[in-house]
Amino acid sequence: MVKESEIRSGAFKALLTGYGMLGPFDYAHFPASSVPELSLAGDKPFTFFTTVCFKNVQGGAILTQENSFCLGVMDGELYVAAVDWCAVKFSEYTVGKFTTDHWYELAIVYDGSLLSVYLNGEKKDTFRCNPPKGKASKAELLIGKKLDAYFKTFRLFGKALSDRKVSQLSSSGEITPEDSIAWFDFDQTGRKDRSPNRVELTTKAFARIVLLHPVQQFRFNVSRRYHNVEEMVIEQFDSSKPISFTGLIGSKPDDDTHTQLTGTVSLGTPKPVMCELEGEIVTLWESTDIPQTD
Repeated sequence: MVKESEIRSGAFKALLTGYGMLGPFDYAHFPASSVPELSLAGDKPFTFFTTVCFKNVQGGAILTQENSFCLGVMDGELYVAAVDWCAVKFSEYTVGKFTTDHWYELAIVYDGSLLSVYLNGEKKDTFRCNPPKGKASKAELLIGKKLDAYFKTFRLFGKALSDRKVSQLSSSGEITPEDSIAWFDFDQTGRKDRSPNRVELTTKAFARIVLLHPVQQFRFNVSRRYHNVEEMVIEQFDSSKPISFTGLIGSKPDDDTHTQLTGTVSLGTPKPVMCELEGEIVTLWESTDIPQTD
């Protein structure tokens, strides 16, 4: 555990949820009594926004209101399962497929009949729902149930925001905490809610506020046409000795997510060999425990 004074440059705080020693109980929650005007049972419009980084995309819930609503991921795809009024698994061709160690700005807007999903401020898909009349929910809200993830922000509104306002949620636009019914900036104020409701957020089991920092890792593949190279590399890893590269490794154009590398190198294995190598530098996110002072 590190002290606040020992925080390294570029690091920031986030809410950690997931599976811990006690099983799928590492989540955050707050009672519906904190936000009595909010119901996710299809009876009222709402907007949800979060900035999230997945540690695992096989399955888990981003936001849940017990027995009425669940927004989650399954095999990298986003889904909404709402009892009696909405059930949709958004296509990877419209929303895309989520991957680990990448930050997403995700928003869900429900106007009373249409449910839309936004990714990084852009509307990706819309689904028509069939809400039941007169049904409301008073259950508590859960953040990150059975989900291995980091949350940087979490915001709820008791109305359907316009496309323009959704695009402003990640910046200092017209939308302010006073307009929300729950507004958490975990990276700035920890578990303190900035909305007028001053929601009391509780973490269960090992869910907690942690310090995040990026770690770069080089992932590579060796051309299979070189005889026994893979076996030699494996032997080098098994011997707990670092693998050294000599030769030319250059970058090639790619998107902002990865830096692609390719070239001809000599591997510093017990019997050095020249071979073609292709890989990428990826950014992973690692957490460090900090005192839970808020």
